[in-house]
This record gives sequence, structure tokens and C-alpha cells, in this order.
Amino acid sequence: MESSLFRPQVLARPQQGHFGRVVLSRPVSATVLTTLLGLLTAFGLAFLSSNTYTRKVTVKGMLVPDRGLISVSAPEAGTIAAVHVAEGEEVHRGDRLFTLNLDHTLDSGNGRSEKLGAILTEQRKVLQKRLIAMKAHRILLQEEKQSREIHLYSSLQVISEVVSRERATVEVRRNAHTRALHLHKAGHIANAELEAVLMQLLEQEKGLMKLLMQQSDMQVELSELDFGLSQQSLELDQQIAALQGELIQLESQLVQLEADSRVVVRAPLGGRIGKLDVSQGMGVPGGQALLKLVPENSRLLAELLVPSHAMGFIAQGQNLNLRYDSYPWQKFGMQHGVVLQFSQAANQQPARPGQQATSEYRVLAEPENQTIRAYGSDQVLRAGMLLTADIVLENRTLLEWLLEPLFSIRGYGQ
Repeated sequence: MESSLFRPQVLARPQQGHFGRVVLSRPVSATVLTTLLGLLTAFGLAFLSSNTYTRKVTVKGMLVPDRGLISVSAPEAGTIAAVHVAEGEEVHRGDRLFTLNLDHTLDSGNGRSEKLGAILTEQRKVLQKRLIAMKAHRILLQEEKQSREIHLYSSLQVISEVVSRERATVEVRRNAHTRALHLHKAGHIANAELEAVLMQLLEQEKGLMKLLMQQSDMQVELSELDFGLSQQSLELDQQIAALQGELIQLESQLVQLEADSRVVVRAPLGGRIGKLDVSQGMGVPGGQALLKLVPENSRLLAELLVPSHAMGFIAQGQNLNLRYDSYPWQKFGMQHGVVLQFSQAANQQPARPGQQATSEYRVLAEPENQTIRAYGSDQVLRAGMLLTADIVLENRTLLEWLLEPLFSIRGYGQ
């Protein structure tokens, strides 16, 4: 018979419980709760695995033409005399943009071209007065010539008539003298009568000769008058021609002075006026940009400045969303674009007080459309419009986002 370490009474004592026999059982509520927790865990894992988290960067930018903006500057310091274009106007190559007065100041404070112009203008007035006086003198000479010619022609006509009558009288006297000679030969008249008839003939011929001399003198005077007045008219015409030549030279000097003091700036190529910073009467220094010209047939691109921490996830052809400040996206919708190119080197931005220096990369993106639909019509986008771009950097599941520290440790270990 084996002996036990404990007495039989001690071994029997545990079998006599005051609260009954212990029975192990699981309630129904615990099973349901466990099942529910399992389902929720599976649903959560499925949700985290199927849904993604998008990481994006929002940057500012503006619209720029792909061919760049043509800056038109003042060639020299001066004053804007006239502006021939307006903002948004289409221009062609060689069209006038604005006229600039270039006037250098003298020690007296007056403009050089203004002073020279005043002198030349005064000289022109003097020459014009002289020219008017000479033309008036020529007219008086012509009137005097006509008056004297009329008088001489009238006198010649009278003398010619008197000469004609005297010639007839002389002819009569000659006939009478011839008859007297025949009668004297026949002895019908005395010598005294014949001499008397001869004296009458001689007197008549003498009067005719005087009239002929007067007629000749008047013809000579008429010729001298015509020659003298013609000579004076010719001299006056030469002086008038010389004055007119001086006036033409003065006019050319004034035109040249105006050309030297006024410059017409023309469009270097065709396009649209994008920005106009001038107005009539405004003084501008030499080399100052006066307007911006958007070349024709150019596309608008979105120029973005992306911080360096986001450049590692940007690639050519990547899609992005654009929001124009001029057309709120809440009302006119979100626009889309594609990354065309980006710079390979960053632009260093100077550090601000209390901040570190930053670097940004220049990214060019092409908008999907060059217009935007607003109020039932297509509005043309303009260079210089500000915008905001949302660039998607990466897509990850929510599970990857939650377990990112673990993935980082694994990547570091590799």
C-alpha cells in the first residue's frame, strides 16, 4: 500500500466546495463582438488598401507667350508727342506706335530744336514778305508796261493816221507842182507862181518828214520800253526764283529739324499690344520700356516657380490643374494643362530676415485651351494673367501613408 504525502482528509477537502462546481462557458455577446471586430478590421484594411492619398504642391505663376514679350523702348530721352495705339490693338510690322520729341536743352534753358525752329520760322516770314513785295512790284511793272504801251500804241496810231493824210497831201502837192511845170513851160504861169507851188510842196514834204521822224522815235521808244520792262521783269523773276529757292531750303531745314527732333517708333513685328505705359506729354528717359508687344501667332504658356523640394516628382507631360485669378474657378471651373519643360538649374532667392534662402525652378506648362468659357462666350486669355497651379506629385494608398515609417525603415535598411 502506497503511502501519500498528504492525509486523506486534506485530499478530500478541495472536493467539498461551498459555491458548487466550476464550469467554464463563453457567452453569446463575446462571439458577436469578436466577429464584428474582425469584420471591421477587414473592412478597414480593404478601405485603406483601395483608396489613395494624393500629394500635391500649389504654386503661383503667370501666363507668358511662348515667343516672349517684345519690349519697345525709347531710343533717347524726350517727350511723348503722340500715341498711335491702344492696349489690345492688333498692329503690323512697321505700324506707328508712338512719336517721341527729342529736344536737347541749351544753357539758357530752352530747347535746341525749339530755338532753331523759331529762328528758321522768322527767316521764313522775312523771305515770304520779300517775295510778296517782289511779286507786287512785278505786277506794277507789268501794269506800267501795259499802260505805257497802250499810250504809245495810241499815239502811233494817231501819227500813222496823220502821216497817211500828209502823204496824200504831199501827193496832191506833187501833182500840182507837175501841172505847174507843164503850165510854166507853156507860158501860162509865171516863175513866181511855179516857185510858190514848189515851196508848198517842200513845206508839205518837210512836215511829212517830221511826222515820220516822230513815228520812228515812238517806235524806238516802244521797243526800248518793251526791252527795259522785260529786262526788269526778268531780273525780278530771277530774284523771286532765288527767294523761292531760299524758302524751299528753309522748309527743308525745318523738316530736317523736325525729323531730327522727332522720332516715330514703329512696331518691329506684327502682334498685339499687351501693355502700354505711355501717355501723350509724358517725359521718358532713354532706354525706358514704353510698351510690351505680344508677337502674332504665339501661344500662351503658364510659367510656374516650383520650390526645390517638389521638383523631384515633376516630369515632362505631367498633368496639372490651373486656376486663373481673373476667372475664379468656383464660377468658371478648373482648367487643365500639361508640363512642357522645366529648368535644370534653380534660381536662388535671397534670404529674408528670419528666413532661410530658397531656390525655385522655372516650369513651363501649356494650357489645354487658349480661351476660357465665360458668360456664354469664349474669352481670350491674355499675357500677364496670374494663376495658381496644382501639380500632383504622387499617389499612394492610405495604407502606405499609414505605414510610411515602416517603408522608410525598410528603404533605409536596403
